[in-house]
Amino acid sequence: RAADLGVAWRVRTDGPILSTPAVRGDTLYAATAIGGLFRVTLAPEPAIHKIADLSWPVTSAPVLLDSLIMLGGADGTVRAFGMDGNERWRLRIGRPAENPPRLIVDGFLALGGRGDLHRYRQ
Repeated sequence: RAADLGVAWRVRTDGPILSTPAVRGDTLYAATAIGGLFRVTLAPEPAIHKIADLSWPVTSAPVLLDSLIMLGGADGTVRAFGMDGNERWRLRIGRPAENPPRLIVDGFLALGGRGDLHRYRQ
């Protein structure tokens, strides 16, 4: 809470969340370092749901692009998941994919592990 810096709510995941969650409305999306992808709805009461159990270490914050959740991995791949947790596509950009994709008007930018910049259009 902003008024007293007290905890307003708390949920438990399968491991540490090392990056900033993505937020849309009253829902946030978070990934754990060991590969759990979670949706947390905050209203009316906080509730957590595991969307996917990934078999690779997540290295970037989740990014929401339309109805997709994009995540970077230690293997240098950016993957996009539907809200149901199913993988929709993947892009190899170079190890590791630590920086979250940056949304632009017609798609997104991804920074590869060698300092290379990739632009993707929708």
